[in-house]
Amino acid sequence: MKGVVSFGICFAFLFNIWNMQNKFFRRFGLTDAYTSALNGILLFVSLIYVYPLKFLTSLIGTEDQFNDHGHLVSKITSAQVPMLMIIYASGLGVIYLLFFLMYQNAHRHALILHLTPQELFETKTLGYGNLLAVGVCVLSITTALILPQATAGNAGFIFFLLGPAYSFWYAYRGKKSRLMFGH
Repeated sequence: MKGVVSFGICFAFLFNIWNMQNKFFRRFGLTDAYTSALNGILLFVSLIYVYPLKFLTSLIGTEDQFNDHGHLVSKITSAQVPMLMIIYASGLGVIYLLFFLMYQNAHRHALILHLTPQELFETKTLGYGNLLAVGVCVLSITTALILPQATAGNAGFIFFLLGPAYSFWYAYRGKKSRLMFGH
């Protein structure tokens, strides 16, 4: 059962990506070439993203070493940590950027989709929520580049900013929506 925890974390991340994609297509049902291309790139990046994510999550707990002929060897050196954080944050940033672009495309197709003013507002809110996540990824990458090698792994803690950032963004947009649309 070795690796079940890291597999579970990977599954949760991939399920979240699938769920975001599912909600987008159920909401808009876009089948234009641009959306299809973005969706194909999303699938490609998600599949590539799995390996570094699995490796990163395998470092949690006791899976950070492996047995090499009776000797415990670390899976990663401190010199490799900044690159791992950069790869992870870049993959996640690209995924959120693709969702932002998909929502921007839906916004451009508002007339064809017969979106109401409130649906347009929600589309913009969700799109920029994804862009907010891209910003957090860029901040994590920058932190990994700036911190000394021995502490570069702390760049991962930047992702805890997503909770407060989303809370602020969606509270702000919710208040604005209630003022504009009355509910």
